[in-house]
Amino acid sequence: MKEFLPLREEAEERGRLIRAASERHAGPDEACKLIASFLQSEIKMIEYIEANSARCGIPPEIRRPAQDWPPEHRDDEDQGLQGGAGNTVARSEPE
Repeated sequence: MKEFLPLREEAEERGRLIRAASERHAGPDEACKLIASFLQSEIKMIEYIEANSARCGIPPEIRRPAQDWPPEHRDDEDQGLQGGAGNTVARSEPE
């Protein structure tokens, strides 16, 4: 669990950055970059869960495979999400 908490905290921080940008009416380029960054942190959390679910005792119903994701999420994963200024969100490389 100690390895997961920093991943969750990073996603929460990136979520707060999106909220702050929204409150100050940031432009689309900045918003897209922040969203892409947030999604990347979410992907890292999902990958951790997928890789460690058995060891961590995470029930299988929590860990939905990508084919069970809503269609709009599968499209993002398959095609990459363009995050302003050409940033693409994709699964991170194994460490």
